[in-house]
Amino acid sequence: MISHLKIPRQQLYVPGDIRLIIRDLHLDPEIKRTICCPRCFYLYPVDDPPHACTARATRRSQKCHEPLYKSVARNPSSPQVCRYFSTQSFMDWLARFLSRPGIEDLLDKSLSTTAESASISDIWDSNMWKTLKTSDGKQFTGYSGNLVFSLNVDWFNPSGNKTAGKHISLGTIAMMCLNLPPHLRASHDNIFLAGLTPGPSEPTVTQINHVLEPLVNELKELWTGVKFDSTINFPGGRIIKVMLGPIVCDLPAIRKVLGMAGHSSHKNMCSFCRVTKEKIDRVDLDRIRPRIADVLRKQAENWKNATTLDERKEIFETYGVRYSILFKLPYFDPLTSAVVEPMHNIFLGLLKNHGQALFGLKSLEKKSSKNSCFQPKSRTDSETSSDADDAGNSDNSGSAKSDREHKEEETACEGEKNDSMDVEELLGALQDLDLASDPPSSSESDDSSSEANSSSHQSLSLTELNPLGDRFFENEKFLLILREVNAQFMLPSWIGRVPATIGSAKGGKLKADEWVILFEIIMIPALIRILFENSSDIFQIAVFQNLLHLSSITNIIRSLEITTDDIEALRVHLKAYRQGLLVIFPSFPTKPNHHYALHLPDCLSQFGPAPQWTAWSFERLNGSLASIPTNNHIGKSSV
Repeated sequence: MISHLKIPRQQLYVPGDIRLIIRDLHLDPEIKRTICCPRCFYLYPVDDPPHACTARATRRSQKCHEPLYKSVARNPSSPQVCRYFSTQSFMDWLARFLSRPGIEDLLDKSLSTTAESASISDIWDSNMWKTLKTSDGKQFTGYSGNLVFSLNVDWFNPSGNKTAGKHISLGTIAMMCLNLPPHLRASHDNIFLAGLTPGPSEPTVTQINHVLEPLVNELKELWTGVKFDSTINFPGGRIIKVMLGPIVCDLPAIRKVLGMAGHSSHKNMCSFCRVTKEKIDRVDLDRIRPRIADVLRKQAENWKNATTLDERKEIFETYGVRYSILFKLPYFDPLTSAVVEPMHNIFLGLLKNHGQALFGLKSLEKKSSKNSCFQPKSRTDSETSSDADDAGNSDNSGSAKSDREHKEEETACEGEKNDSMDVEELLGALQDLDLASDPPSSSESDDSSSEANSSSHQSLSLTELNPLGDRFFENEKFLLILREVNAQFMLPSWIGRVPATIGSAKGGKLKADEWVILFEIIMIPALIRILFENSSDIFQIAVFQNLLHLSSITNIIRSLEITTDDIEALRVHLKAYRQGLLVIFPSFPTKPNHHYALHLPDCLSQFGPAPQWTAWSFERLNGSLASIPTNNHIGKSSV
């Protein structure tokens, strides 16, 4: 057919390789490679880098001096770069994104605001969407071409998560466009992958700023607007603006991104309020001083401007704040941008912890010997952080122990059953869970309420309602009932199944969706049958009532549409669940996740239904990246 066109042979160009076609049509993303210091993650251009890292943590600190090159045996005269960091240009990705047919029409669907309604079905209806402002004070989301992206930073092991396997940690920096309709946001084609943090270990809380800086610099420029030469609907070009919306990460990652102290900090364990480890049992957030965004920004700037590591350490230990590169964005608010991520906080946090620690479904741990006893941690004497990052002086040190090693999964040994259970006291304590009581007067100080709470809790501990040695499903009869109910349930094909051997080593580790299925579908009928078929005591009834609150929390979190009444109901159920744990299981140590969950209603009020902004899609992206064959050559190929 080409011969009939009568094109002169010298003018005919037929690429002989698919790579030439991809290059000529600019189908490949623009990848920028920088040299990354193996010690402190500082970035250098590949053109003319120094032989050793010259970065300083502070103006008065010594240089890093880590070699950036290494010699190889086969060619000693030509040293190789130790480590590269590859990033994708956000503006280049946006240009290709906006050149796809129909994409701009889909983005403009977020402009079609609906009438005021009591229900919230998407982040488009949320308070955050309506309050984002342009540089001149107008509603940012009210104009075509103004885009809002969520940010996720997370790490995965490309060698798999086997206990005895290799422990390599690569980090994804990814963004999702929230202007797209909900059913299109999670597609890998619509997620911007900025880059992968190089392994084998994670950057520390201070080093994370270096790998985020290229993206933040582009975001800062895009906030005021950048002229794109051509888009699918505007061949003559148009101005595009971008703002950073919610930051959706698990707990260790979001603390790194925000520059906040970790959850093991005694004085600054929460990024939303000033709760301390000693007051972690409080369920009334009104009695805890909230953090203030302007104050946080000032404290972070003071940390950045400190001239010595000792000054930085003092600021961090006092306020629990470091400088985050996100503060370069003029509009960035660490309080309204951060979210309590429900998948990790509720599904892999509260549900998993309740099933394992309280119900005895921790399948992969060996059972304790009969002579061992449960020795719970004191609620006020929580674990001391062993995270070197929180020492405040690790700016140029090698990557410290991973935050994930500090996730709150603690082993509880079997204990002796307490035969002196005071049933009347338990009944009275359960009646005290009335949530309609008047709030405390403003004259009541935090200290006095803390003492009252501690005193009440201490008196309950003396009668030890359940020392956690008598967990529900460590009873073989009850565990058999749970498995029978699980096997008898007929579920739709689109709902996964909980392993039939749940509660044993064969059952394996449950995933987030399996914990949800277990608690929402299987657990309640199983407990009803246990209560019906056995001479249930007041303790078992109280456990069942507490489970209903947890199930209600899960239902609201998973709802695709919520109302203000649902958000208030979530507050009530979270408060009742927490109070129930304090009364029914006084030996059970409060986890940081229990406190963070109390902030979830504010997140739903700010961002709308959780399924529209949670980390599911980013976790699937990590799963896809982890499945890419690497032939065990991690770090030797670009993104």
